[in-house]
Amino acid sequence: MPLLVVAVCPLSMLLMMRAMGSMGSCKTKDDTTGANADELAQLRAEVAGLRAERQSPSEATR
Repeated sequence: MPLLVVAVCPLSMLLMMRAMGSMGSCKTKDDTTGANADELAQLRAEVAGLRAERQSPSEATR
């Protein structure tokens, strides 16, 4: 009986981890590909804008 009490915590943790892992795999790649591509395009545009901002002041001081 004491062994059962000690084993309950790790076993329940394993079951919860398994359940959480299967919840994350419910999404399909098709559902998220478009959103990821849009976000990537926005981030690339933001990086390009920041690089342009960064170069502009240094060119003005020359």
